[in-house]
Amino acid sequence: MGGDDVAARIRPTLALLLLASLTSLWWGPPGWAASAQTEEARQITLPEAIRLAWEQGPTLAAERRALAEAELAWRQAGVPYRTQAGLTSGYTVREGQEGAWTVSLTLDQSLALQPLLGGTAPETIRQAEQALREAERSLAEARQDVAQSVLDGYLKLLEARAAVARSTEALRQAEAVLAQTELRASQGAASQADLLEARAEALAARQNLAQAQLDATRAQTALNRQLGLPLRAELELAGLDLAGLEPAASLASALPSVERLIAHALEHRADLLTAREALQQAQITWTELKRPFEPTLALNGGYRGQDGSVEVTLPLDTWELSLSGQARLYRSGPVSGPNEPNQFTGWSAGISVGLPLLDGGSRQIALEQHRLTLERLESQLAELETTVAEEVRQAHEAYLLALEALPARELQLEAARIRLEAERIRFDAGVITPRQLAEAQAAYQAALSGATTARYDLLRAAAALQRAAGLPVVDEQGRVLGWESFVSQEEE
Repeated sequence: MGGDDVAARIRPTLALLLLASLTSLWWGPPGWAASAQTEEARQITLPEAIRLAWEQGPTLAAERRALAEAELAWRQAGVPYRTQAGLTSGYTVREGQEGAWTVSLTLDQSLALQPLLGGTAPETIRQAEQALREAERSLAEARQDVAQSVLDGYLKLLEARAAVARSTEALRQAEAVLAQTELRASQGAASQADLLEARAEALAARQNLAQAQLDATRAQTALNRQLGLPLRAELELAGLDLAGLEPAASLASALPSVERLIAHALEHRADLLTAREALQQAQITWTELKRPFEPTLALNGGYRGQDGSVEVTLPLDTWELSLSGQARLYRSGPVSGPNEPNQFTGWSAGISVGLPLLDGGSRQIALEQHRLTLERLESQLAELETTVAEEVRQAHEAYLLALEALPARELQLEAARIRLEAERIRFDAGVITPRQLAEAQAAYQAALSGATTARYDLLRAAAALQRAAGLPVVDEQGRVLGWESFVSQEEE
């Protein structure tokens, strides 16, 4: 019996231990929940968030790699020069003589003379320079795109948390109305239908709060992903100075005209610059191909001695100097004399002329292909200019609409606030039902949400217009720029 008592006492203990172990496996190791609760939220401002996304966000990593690859290709293409040197050794066997070890140094160097003499750079050099410029512009554009995306994510999280605050207040008010309705029902001053309506409103308020909290979690996860932070990292957003962030919110006259914005876009948009450079490169190639059957001239010179040689070649059609040389550093056998057969020492110089006579029609085919390429690039550039101008017009109209919507939303908010105060007085006096008060509260919450969204939409519309016009959204420190920077830039 004693053993049975011990076993009976052990079984509940084992059951509790098993339950605790399963709970720890489900929720994680002990201390995780405590550490999550005690972990302080990271306070971050909008400029700090933008800089953080630039530094460690996943979006710019690919652009930085592309720029590094373009720089390597630019160096390899020989801009402005490329140098190669190597040390070679070999074992030489000659008839009638013993084998001898020879150690020699070879040097090959190519110098692009285009920057010095003003000639046309080789095709590979032009392509490398163009690719490098495109990579630099692409990185700069990507930084502004990331800034615009972080701005939108930051505003979405602010909106979501404001919705949580509004839902919390709505739940508090619904529960207060429910308690007051229950008291009236107990006194016979409220009907059963009024009581059921109050309970339904309280349940709906709880559901709305849960949905708002879920939306806030999703918005925070999305922003953390943009910033390169852990997805569940807590963020404490600093309040926005909307008056300072709203370009031309107080004075609509500060907004530049649509004609000035279109002119700026046509001159500075990265996609237009890339299209113009591609057309320019095609025109250069077209000009070079339009010179068929022209002679090519090359100068060459050199010196050959007993212990080394140097050769220089200058093809005048490519403006690229080639230098090659070889020097014998060590030889185990005797040095060959100057009278050895096939051994020439001294200086040499020459000129070579190449004159193509027949090319099988390849030059004409290449000309026709490049003519079609030029027509295609010109058509694409004209279409792109039209598209950019229309994008600026539409973004300008959207910004004006957002600017006009803001005072209307603020008036609606003030009207809803006054109506809600009046409905509360009437409800306390027993004149209206809980549903009527709930409708007034819902109208006020909707007006508050609309006013907040209108302010944030104005920021989004301003950023979209700036990007359409080829203007930066933020400066190098991540601070949002207004229209004043554009006006001051034009004045300079």
